Amino acid sequence: MITITDRQDGFGAQYQHIIFGMMYAELNHKTYIHKPITQMAHNYNGNPNFVDEIEDFLNIKNHHQTTRQFEKVETVDFWSLYNFITADFNDCIRKTTTLEKVRHIFWENKTTPYSSERMNIAVHIRRPNAEDDRIEGADTPDEYYLNRIEKIRRDGDVTKEKIFHIFSQNTLDKTRYDQPDVVLHIDEDIRTTFLGLVAADILICSKSALSYCAGLLTTGTVYAMPFHSSLNPMKDGWLL
Repeated sequence: MITITDRQDGFGAQYQHIIFGMMYAELNHKTYIHKPITQMAHNYNGNPNFVDEIEDFLNIKNHHQTTRQFEKVETVDFWSLYNFITADFNDCIRKTTTLEKVRHIFWENKTTPYSSERMNIAVHIRRPNAEDDRIEGADTPDEYYLNRIEKIRRDGDVTKEKIFHIFSQNTLDKTRYDQPDVVLHIDEDIRTTFLGLVAADILICSKSALSYCAGLLTTGTVYAMPFHSSLNPMKDGWLL
């Protein structure tokens, strides 16, 4: 039996950590024991049930025993876990069923928020916020997203109406994205945002663990930007 170390950062980073822990366990022929989340950043409204609601949203504790059920479980330290998984990330994916299992667990009590009669393109635009002043990812210019949107708008499937869903925060310059085929999702609940990213036909990621994890779960087309850090390795099939 193995589990992972505690985290205190945001939804995406913690979900990625859980997924990597499950993958590590499967590759090493061990049982993954879920360590319940105790703290999570970006609880902007001070919701006292925030962590419990996120746990329910992920569904993981319904399918895995937790560390609260055992006196002692081996913990894989952070760098041992990430160095192991990122050494050959796509080989780890090929040799496991982890992503398929996580995807199945995630979707078991959810439905897509989108109409199948349209092509839905989700665009995650990371921008600065009160709890995260890191520069990487938040400094990606609007032109990057606008150029990608325009290219998708012109190319590809013409049998369905294309709708672009912009997921971001209130610091976004919303006037840059004001078009009839654009729907703005600003400062929405993190669960609504993540579901919208995963469910899209096309996902345009930012340099953010939130849309990175959505890229791992989605079955749609993914556009991604490589991170400077090696902690978020790119998945085969993503368009870089």
